[in-house]
Amino acid sequence: MSLTFGRRSDVGKKWFPSSWGVGRRGAALAALAVMACASGAVMVVGAVDGSAMATTTPSVTWSFRPTSLTSGQHPYIAYTERSMSTGQRLLVQRVSSNRWVTLAQLHPKANGTGSYLGAAVSQGRYQFRLIIVNASSRGIASQARILYVYGTVPFSKLAPTQAASIVQVGGKSFTYVWHEASWERATVLTLASTTCRSMSMSMAYLAAPSGTAANGQSTADLATLQVLQSTPSADTANVASGTTAGINVHIRGAQLVVAVSNVRGDAYGNGSASCWSSNGR
Repeated sequence: MSLTFGRRSDVGKKWFPSSWGVGRRGAALAALAVMACASGAVMVVGAVDGSAMATTTPSVTWSFRPTSLTSGQHPYIAYTERSMSTGQRLLVQRVSSNRWVTLAQLHPKANGTGSYLGAAVSQGRYQFRLIIVNASSRGIASQARILYVYGTVPFSKLAPTQAASIVQVGGKSFTYVWHEASWERATVLTLASTTCRSMSMSMAYLAAPSGTAANGQSTADLATLQVLQSTPSADTANVASGTTAGINVHIRGAQLVVAVSNVRGDAYGNGSASCWSSNGR
């Protein structure tokens, strides 16, 4: 049995009257297919109803691991793409001079997952994105994220300070950039907002002669270094006269104050912070 289908075929006209809709023609075609198979004929049939071929929009999700870096480290990206088709490409891009610049084309595994290890980055704030483009390089789907890269910022850049100097405390040299003398309490640094994630402070104390407190300890024997934040508790270090002490602080919020108290002699200090901007602000 041999059947021919086409607009000019008499058989086609018989089975496909022009007044029929797509649904009725589809049903007739299915009936013909059964007849042809029963007789051993071979049929090559194209799609009659285009709506039957559903398409899925491609998508991509990804994250940095870890979510922040220290200057000199490499960004690592883990991603998953779904429903990419032939001719489409997956790119990783970064903003440079206010425009997106392609760093690499990614090649997902068969299950759509993959990873990317970028070049080392320096201190700063970076915007990355993964984008699926078509054969004309037009974007189809994308997802952008911010990467913060932290570097060391000396205390001299966080607040107005004097030139670095050296004082002898307990037989050792101590380098300082701020100095407070004969203060019950003094504020060394105030930051209304900051780009820092942590801070390290050190202080040396040399007491002046004074009277004796009720507990038998000289009121000048101890000075206190404090880092106060928006949260209730303060990070504190008590520094005995003739010694140095340090404090490491995880910055929990935007506002931060560094203060010293009970200074009845000379307090000397220094420090640094880990920030993604060059001045911590």
